[in-house]
Amino acid sequence: MPFPINDMAKIGVATTDFREIRNYVYGDPIKNINWKATARSSSPEMWPLTNEYEVEGKKTVWLFLDTAGELEIGTNINNAFDIVSKLLMHNLLLY
Repeated sequence: MPFPINDMAKIGVATTDFREIRNYVYGDPIKNINWKATARSSSPEMWPLTNEYEVEGKKTVWLFLDTAGELEIGTNINNAFDIVSKLLMHNLLLY
């Protein structure tokens, strides 16, 4: 079964956790410009340099539900499989 290589979302709220220094891209906040790193860079095409921070995104969640016959206890209306699937659908709709 393939697992996601990177399970973080590309969008989200920026945190204060430093990730890397990269070239400035039009639209980056001015407060993220790393003036010391820019002054130290000898290459004018790499000017200015900005700090990039980790993005707080939603994680990928994998849920496995055992549907073995032993779990089919209870009435046809309220067996374990139906209850768990209703809970999962309710929680997924909250996101």
